[in-house]
Amino acid sequence: MIWIAYFGISLLLTACPMPTLLKIIEPPWILLLLFYLLIADEIMVLFSGLLISSFLLDAIQVSLLGQHLLALVLSLWVAKFKLSRFVYYSLNQQSVLLGVVVAVYELIFYGVDALLGASIQLTWALTVIGCSVMSGVSWVWVSALGQCVIPKWPLRSPSVSVFK
Repeated sequence: MIWIAYFGISLLLTACPMPTLLKIIEPPWILLLLFYLLIADEIMVLFSGLLISSFLLDAIQVSLLGQHLLALVLSLWVAKFKLSRFVYYSLNQQSVLLGVVVAVYELIFYGVDALLGASIQLTWALTVIGCSVMSGVSWVWVSALGQCVIPKWPLRSPSVSVFK
């Protein structure tokens, strides 16, 4: 039940109106939470939260239905390849890897917008870089909050796959 509160908080943080300068560096809170759930091996919460939160994000941000789902699934799929070693990385290495995952998420999101004919300003590059950096910085707090709920990170062997 605590995960529902975390999803609610991350949706509220995403929906908060911000100035354009701060919107450039806002991390995708839902992606950070889903990434932690992927690491913590909470598969049922991950998939149900992925579906519900992606459709809620589409409704909140008035985007194409399924656009966030596509971006979230593809970015988590990219993250899956480094997942078996992720828990052994230092916090700095984890932040860098998460920054790459967030950059993939933002690029997919802006790519779908561009394919649909939306006018993309020059700030998209700053948004990708800013969100990636702030997500790496925010990862410290997200992982600390997650460890309060799940005290021990699951140490899996590299042969175990999350998506079977």
